Amino acid sequence: MKRKLFILLAGILFFGYGFTQTGSVNQMNRSISGLVKTKEGKPVSFASIILKADNTVKNSIADSLGFFKLMVQSGNSITIRAVGYKDAMVKIDKQDSLLIVLNTDVNKLKDVSVAASSAPALATGQTSIADQQIIASTLNDFKTGENFSTGNSYTEHAGLNSSLDNTHNMVLGPTSNIYMGSAIPVFSHKEDTKGSRYLYDKWVRGSVVTAQNVLFNYDKYLFNYDKVAKNLMAILAQDKSVMIELDRQNIKSFSLMEDNSSIDFEKVPLISSQNFQIALVKAGGKYALYKSITTKFTKANYVSNGLTERGNNFDEYVDEAIYFVVAPNNILRRVELKKKSVKTVFFEDAAKVDKYFSEHKYDDINEIFLQDLVYYLNEK
Repeated sequence: MKRKLFILLAGILFFGYGFTQTGSVNQMNRSISGLVKTKEGKPVSFASIILKADNTVKNSIADSLGFFKLMVQSGNSITIRAVGYKDAMVKIDKQDSLLIVLNTDVNKLKDVSVAASSAPALATGQTSIADQQIIASTLNDFKTGENFSTGNSYTEHAGLNSSLDNTHNMVLGPTSNIYMGSAIPVFSHKEDTKGSRYLYDKWVRGSVVTAQNVLFNYDKYLFNYDKVAKNLMAILAQDKSVMIELDRQNIKSFSLMEDNSSIDFEKVPLISSQNFQIALVKAGGKYALYKSITTKFTKANYVSNGLTERGNNFDEYVDEAIYFVVAPNNILRRVELKKKSVKTVFFEDAAKVDKYFSEHKYDDINEIFLQDLVYYLNEK
């Protein structure tokens, strides 16, 4: 009898252990992705994603396309918060992806308007990413604003006032956006994402020429370029607590430098009055050569029915490059990395082009080939 009772108890304990283990498997962390949009279908950039789990709160942030990815467990809840919109809360069940639609909050929009002219100080240690972001309309608003990360005034930063005065007069303009704390983007990308929305994977040195032809070149700032939004960003090199998204309307050109190489961007009205082009061969010779980059975010679209499969199982930032030549008499021509296209574009110098192709007949027709050809044609 005792032996049977012992076996019965052992079975119950074993069954309970197995049930507990199975339950714990169901509570394992898993990856979930989401998209934050307005009811009109437009992405909500840099929305705060607040995960509440096991009496802890973890913050994340969506990118400028409203996309986010985070690790969750079933039963967790997330709150989505963005300036000018009502908060949304979602409880995680078995979803692998979420579509979050935010509704406009008139009261929050009023708060943003007030913050741009007189930003209130927040309590030290406050972690809401949405509350850490301010869009200032003038530099004076920015200078009198508060450091949302620490609660300290920006006037405490050594030498910041004089630098920002010059920044405002030269570069900022009335539509520059200013971000602080956790609203500043991180350039590293996840292993399951290929490519990047940013030109560099870190902040780099740079210089800016304004629309008034004034050179802005302070060592106090580092730069990066957002290929998706097509915006130039600057950050304080000393403490990296303030990021400025520079007003493109007030910029004529800029250069970004990493190690011993640099990339030069220019406004070329023949191509676009709004966006910057990479100057591969600058104007001044017979021909100028420019590259226009368009970067698009493509979500994973892998599909398999067991017999056939298609698509990619990774997210990807895809760059598309278009090349333009400015020929004599300020004539704009689009050129492709193909022999026929190159010969057609440079028909004025057909003999020199034929000679160059003959001397480089084993070379691939790529960007470097095209760049060297233009330099060759510009030689007198």
